[in-house]
Formats: sequence, structure tokens, C-alpha cells
Amino acid sequence: QKVAEMMGNEQILEGAAQQTDPLLRMCYIAAFSVAQYGLTMNRVSKPFNPMLGETFEMCGNGWKLLAEQVSHHPPISAVHVESSDYEIRMNTSMTTHFWGKSLEFKPKGVMHYKFKDNNDHFIVERPNSACRNIIFGTMYIEHFGKMTIKNIRTGDECNLEFHKAGKGMFGNTKNLGLVEGTVKDADGETFYHLRGKWNETISMSPHSPKIGKFDEKTATLLWQAEQQSENCERIYYFTKFTLQLNKITSEMKQSLPPTDSRLRTDQRALENGDLTLANHEKHRLEERQRASRKQREQEGLEWAPL
Repeated sequence: QKVAEMMGNEQILEGAAQQTDPLLRMCYIAAFSVAQYGLTMNRVSKPFNPMLGETFEMCGNGWKLLAEQVSHHPPISAVHVESSDYEIRMNTSMTTHFWGKSLEFKPKGVMHYKFKDNNDHFIVERPNSACRNIIFGTMYIEHFGKMTIKNIRTGDECNLEFHKAGKGMFGNTKNLGLVEGTVKDADGETFYHLRGKWNETISMSPHSPKIGKFDEKTATLLWQAEQQSENCERIYYFTKFTLQLNKITSEMKQSLPPTDSRLRTDQRALENGDLTLANHEKHRLEERQRASRKQREQEGLEWAPL
């Protein structure tokens, strides 16, 4: 369900599909890629661990998503999204490093966006992420480093810099979320500038040789984060779209496979406010997974994803 949250900004992909200029289309792909990090703001609570073989499928307005947990150690989810205009492929493979006061995550997998009208194929390499002040101070999430987007059909490239918030025990969050970069063609000529914050907005402006940088006067807003409700901490800072992901109807129960995450008894118990049952079911499911892994090891079998 967590990987499906990005589709709450599917309107950006619709905008990308309408563009005939691959450089302008890349600006929209950059905005969609950055917007995914806006969903992590204030998300410092540990989520449920997906079970090996757990799936999630969803149909939206003209698109379909299927995700599966294909590895438990290390934890990896494989995701596929398809519409009449585009296709997305990605996995969540990453490495982690503990630095005493923070836990950092370095993505290993890349994201693929392929458009069906002209075979534009964008490959996105994602920046690093970290949870800061996990021992002292106020915990917060930040993303930092470079995001690189390449169109392998044209050779165009977008380079975005996710700036660090700063140093210090309590976190200097003045620059938290700052993102800026450029879109260039295969010859290295700059056509667009991008600027914003991954937790607020992303805008683009056409390149002007006279100015040579992002220009607010000619900027176009590509994405704006959804405004949080007054009691957002009570719903774990979920967006309206995210709140619907665990919804299940009687019709869905008839068609969903037993591996779908909506059917997890621990997750359902937590949503219903029964913490005792949620903890009991979480322990039961994890023990069952350990027993299954032990049996596969004894029989010399390897897990085979769908």
C-alpha cells in the first residue's frame, strides 16, 4: 500500500502524457518523482513489515497497479503500474546505514517510466533518505543527494539536487526539502530549470541565457502538496488518497487474492482500534513466516515470486 501512495499524484503523469516535447515531459516526470517524497513528511513511525509474497492491487482512473513483496531479507517490493498512456516499473531495494544519531537509506533499484505514444523511456535514480535525531531531539525525515533522470530514447537528462537541512542535535531545518536542478538535451544545452521543496511545491521555468537560473516570473507550478488537516497527526499524516488504500468492500473480498494486504488481520485490527488483537496477529503472522522460511530451507527450496 505504501508504494501505491504515489498514484495520489497521478494527475502529473496525465500532464506528462499530454506533452509532445520530451524535454517538457521530463519536467513532469521530475515533478512526479519529487512529489513522492512529500508523502514522507512527519512519517517517523515504523510501518508494518510486508510479508513475503504479500500483494496489493488497485485500479484507479484509467490505471492499474500491482505490487508484491518479492524478498524478505533484504526487503524488496516489485511494483508495476500501467495505463493506456504509460507504464511504470520499480523496486524498493535499498541499503541502510546507522550513524549513531540517524538511520540512512540508499536506494539501489531505479524507476522506469515508459510512454506508449513515442517510446520515451525515463530512468530515475533516486536520492538518499534519512531519519534524523533518533536518539535525542525531534525526529524528522529528510532526503538528500542527487536525483538523476535520463530519457534513454533521446539522451536528455535532468539533474536535481536535494539539499540537506543542516547539522546539529536538534536539526537546522531551514533548508529542509529544498530541491533545484536543470533539464538538458543530449548535447548538454539547458532548456528548463526546476525549483521547490519536496514537502511543498515543485515549479519549472524556461531557461533564459540572460538570467541563467530559475525565474519565478516565468515559472509554472507542476505540483503542490496536499494541505494537511487540523488533526493530521491522528491519522498518521495520511493524505485523502492514502486513507482509502486499506478500504475493502464485499465485492473486493470476492475478487482479491488471499495475499492482498487489505486482508491482513493485524492491519485490520489496528485500523479498528484493537491494539491487543493487532499485536497478537502481528506476532502470529511473523512466526508463520519464519516457520515457512525454515521449511523451505530444510527442503532446499527458493521462494518464487508471482
